[in-house]
Amino acid sequence: MTMRELAKLAGVSQATVSLALRNHPRISAATKSKVARLVRKHKYVVDGRVSELMGRIRHHSTKQLTGCLGLITLYPEERPWLNNSRHPHLSRIHKCMVQRASELGYRIEPFWVKNPAMKLGRLRGIIESRGIQGLLSLGAPIMEEELPVELRRFVVVTLGSSISTKLHRIVSHFPHNATLLLTTLRNRGYHRPGAVLQQFQDGRNEHITAGMYLYYSRYFFDRLTIPILYSGATVEPVALDRWYRAHRPDVIIYADHNRHYEPIRGFLDKLQLHVSQDIGLAVLDASIHLPGISGVRQNVEQMAVSSVDMLVSRLQQGETG
Repeated sequence: MTMRELAKLAGVSQATVSLALRNHPRISAATKSKVARLVRKHKYVVDGRVSELMGRIRHHSTKQLTGCLGLITLYPEERPWLNNSRHPHLSRIHKCMVQRASELGYRIEPFWVKNPAMKLGRLRGIIESRGIQGLLSLGAPIMEEELPVELRRFVVVTLGSSISTKLHRIVSHFPHNATLLLTTLRNRGYHRPGAVLQQFQDGRNEHITAGMYLYYSRYFFDRLTIPILYSGATVEPVALDRWYRAHRPDVIIYADHNRHYEPIRGFLDKLQLHVSQDIGLAVLDASIHLPGISGVRQNVEQMAVSSVDMLVSRLQQGETG
């Protein structure tokens, strides 16, 4: 006996039978009684799993998100996206992640991985007890940091190239960024581009940026032989001065705005070189719009959306770890 057959015997619609079985006030007492007699006579049994599913569908609301995704970072702060002055790109990413997750029926719950008062095994247990299987990661301030072993049983999607553990990953398109920047510089009349790169960061993106610069130097800038100036956390003024005087680039390309812009700009000011009039200056990869600075800006908003889409897709396909 199905609900459709029951409705046919009662002479009412299938929806009326469904409402009668749930004792809905819209259904008259006589109809409820009639349906109840037929249920007993034909031994009709309600499928609890179907009823539960239909209940969720009927009461679904974006204000009552039942799915949950975890959000982690390997930053020392509990919620680095709240520090807009230090991490403005993380603030944008977090906002877009929450919005996209909500559109897909999920809420986002943050967890502090670097919490000194909690062991990682305990944190894993808390995440598991809340039924969370997937984690979004905002990366780490240290380029070579590994994701803790305790969290590798979850499906993890991370942003950027900072965490060296092999994970599902959303990253900027490094070859396209370099091609776009170098092509634009050539079209604007520059002939001697020089590159200042951070050595360990260049290693994390598989030396793609360096390779694209050397390729363009040879084939698009008339076999230009200006060597890449590699730096550490900051650009050493003495090394920058020696490199500039030896090769005289007409435009300086740099990759790390937060660490490299101030020493480069200070060096140019010391030589009384005016940017755009005397020399060009362009950032290769900016995570947010930088007023007055030319270059390539990552679309961090789309990266945030893509990371949520990827994680939800992996979960829906039943992946773990």
